[in-house]
Formats: sequence, C-alpha cells, structure tokens
Amino acid sequence: MTYWQFHFFFNLPLLLGTIALAWGHISRADAVAAAATATIAFVFTTPWDNWAIQRGIWGFPDSRISGKIFVCPVEEYAFFIIQTLQVCTWTIFLRASLPAEWMNSRSAPRWEIAGLLLLAWAIAGACRFQHPRKWNYTWHLFFWMAPVVALQWAAGGFFMNNLFLVLLSVLPICVILSLFDLVAIRHGIWFFDESQTLGIKIAGVLPIEEAAFFAVTSLLVTQSFLLFV
Repeated sequence: MTYWQFHFFFNLPLLLGTIALAWGHISRADAVAAAATATIAFVFTTPWDNWAIQRGIWGFPDSRISGKIFVCPVEEYAFFIIQTLQVCTWTIFLRASLPAEWMNSRSAPRWEIAGLLLLAWAIAGACRFQHPRKWNYTWHLFFWMAPVVALQWAAGGFFMNNLFLVLLSVLPICVILSLFDLVAIRHGIWFFDESQTLGIKIAGVLPIEEAAFFAVTSLLVTQSFLLFV
C-alpha cells in the first residue's frame, strides 16, 4: 500500500464522513474559519515535520511515496489539510448536536494555566541537549506545540469556553487516526526510530508519542477553529 492509497482507503473516507455529518450546519463563517485553520496548520506543521524527518525521528520508504518537498512526502503535506478539515467538520457537527446544557460558559483567559505551560516549555527548552535520546519525539512534540496551546488558553479561555465540545472533538478523531496509524506502520508506509521514542507502544506497534501527536494536533485545530468562529 502506498501513502496515497492509504489516504484513499482511510483518511479521505473519514473526511467525507465528517463532512456528511456536518453538512447542513456549515455556515459561511464556519467555512472561512476552517480554511483559515487549515492554512495555519499547514504553515505551522511544515517545518515541524521536516525537522523531525531530517533528524530521523520518523521516515518514509521511497517506494511508498510519490515525491518530496524538502524532505517531507507530498502525501504528508496533504495530511496536514485532511486532518484539519476532519477535526473542523466533526466539531461543527458536535456543536450543532450537543445539548446546550453541556456547554461550559467560562470565557475568561486562564493566565495561570497558560503561564505554567509556558514555564514547562521554557524548562524543556533548557533541557534540549540534556535529555536522553529516547525523549526526542516527546521533546519535539511538546516544545513545538505547547506555546500555541498556551496562547490559545490565554486568548480564549480554558478550552475555548466549551470543555465538552473540545474533548469530544479531540478524542474520537485521535482514536480513529491512531488506529489508522497502526495499519500504516504495519504496511510499512512510515516508520519510527525506536532509539528516539520512549518504547511504549499501543498494540505493540504504535509509539505512544504518535497517539499524543494526534491528540495535541486535534486540540490545536479545535481551539483554533472555535477562536475564529
């Protein structure tokens, strides 16, 4: 199975499913917010992914991809957009479907939580060259993503006013994409350097950091989208 075939059989059907669920609830403002979120996600994730590939945290056999821009497969760039739209349309569906009483109305910025996260980020930065090699994926994920999460919490309040909406937007997509990732790894579409991961694997295959990646990126997308709308 190639990476494009993986998109065709797994990621694109999920996207079409979330679009179908959200159809009829998508306003013009939602469409603009989703496009803005996808653009930011693409720009933000591109150097993150290229950096990790250059350092060998993960990689892609040439036989499974169609080409590269810098060191990152073209299909990987497509995934940045696909995942973002999956999360945005799923969030639109949930927002239209959840009971109003499930929503949390807290909207004040949570400076103390954002501040603690930034403190942890600064400590992680100071430890860049001291941590064991097996923490490379974890460090890369946290150090790149944490400042944005902190900024979102400071700008729009803790969990963007709607705790249940955000959690339900993040968790199902995270679980589904993690299961898809298991399939991709077993088919050799991509691989990880075990010396740069913690060695904790889901079903003996999926690095725990990869599941964390899907959770964190889905959180970033959901909160960005809710900030825009």
